Amino acid sequence: MQIGTRSLHADYDEQSDTLYLRSEKEKAAASVSIGNLIIDYAKDGTVVGLEFLNATESIPPLLL
Repeated sequence: MQIGTRSLHADYDEQSDTLYLRSEKEKAAASVSIGNLIIDYAKDGTVVGLEFLNATESIPPLLL
């Protein structure tokens, strides 16, 4: 899996307990869901976003 080197924007939504990491410039062309993780891909196959569902359960507290 290749992750783009452009800057990522992080956003946490407390209501839905979701952490979003997304490229500020690239748009997602496709997504794949694996458990509590959604991976967004650009047309060239580069990862441009990660969405962690139930973030407080799936990510160590120090990272939030």
